Amino acid sequence: MGTSPIEATDLTIGYKARKTTKVAGPLNFKLEAGKLYGLMGTNGIGKSTLIKTLCGLLPPLGGAVNVNGQDFFSLAPKQKARLISIVLTDRINGNNMTVYELVKMGRYPYTNWQFEISENDRKIIETAIASVGLKEKAQLPVNELSDGNRQKAMIARALAQDSAIMVLDEPTAHLDIKNRFIVLELLKKLAKEYEKTIIFSGHDLEYMLTFCDQLMLMAPDELLIDTPESLTQSGAIAQVFELDSFQIRNSGL
Repeated sequence: MGTSPIEATDLTIGYKARKTTKVAGPLNFKLEAGKLYGLMGTNGIGKSTLIKTLCGLLPPLGGAVNVNGQDFFSLAPKQKARLISIVLTDRINGNNMTVYELVKMGRYPYTNWQFEISENDRKIIETAIASVGLKEKAQLPVNELSDGNRQKAMIARALAQDSAIMVLDEPTAHLDIKNRFIVLELLKKLAKEYEKTIIFSGHDLEYMLTFCDQLMLMAPDELLIDTPESLTQSGAIAQVFELDSFQIRNSGL
C-alpha cells in the first residue's frame, strides 16, 4: 500500500473575476507515491484548471489540498515549490541557455537571493540531467535540442526541484509518436525510481491506457481515479468520451 503525499478535500476549482465561475468540484482524492497518474477528460471539463490549482497558480474556490502533511494553499511560493514542481506546455524562452543552466533553475527554492548553489545542488542537477538521458548534452543550448530532448530538459529541471509531486500539463502535445512514447516511458520510470507522484494531463487515450498506473478521469462534478483496466472494463471511459466500449478494450489493454 503506497503513501498519500497529496490529498484533496472538498476541492472546488474555478475562476474569481467580476463573478465567480465554478469549473468543477467539490473533489475528494488521495494520490500515492511512486505512481504515474494520467489526467483525462473532454475539452473544457477543467483539466488545466485542476492542474493550475494543484500547483498554486490558481487559488481554489473552496476546499483544501494537503501535501506531505502541510496545508498547501497557506504556504509561501518557495515552500510550495519545494513540494510541487510543474512543467507547462509553454515553449522555453531561454535563448542560448544551456541544458545545465535550465536544470539549475530547479534549485531556486533552496537558494538565497543571489541564487548561489552548493556542491550538493550541483550533484542534484547533474543527477537530474543524467536521469533523463541528457548527460552528453548538458552544455548544449536548449534551443538547439530536438522537441523530445527539450521536453526531457524541462523534466530534468522539475526533478532538480526535488519535490514530492511533479505535475505536467500536456507534456506530449508538441511531440511526434516516437517521442511521446519515450517521454511517457521516462515519466513512468522516474515515478518508480524517485518515489514521486507524477501527474500529467493529455488527450492521447491509447498512450494513457498503456503507460499510466492510474487514470484521473474528469466528469462533470466528479473525478474518478482507478487503474486503466478498471475504468475501461466499467465503461466509465466510454461513457465520458461517448466512445464504443469494444474499441477501447481493444486499444492496447
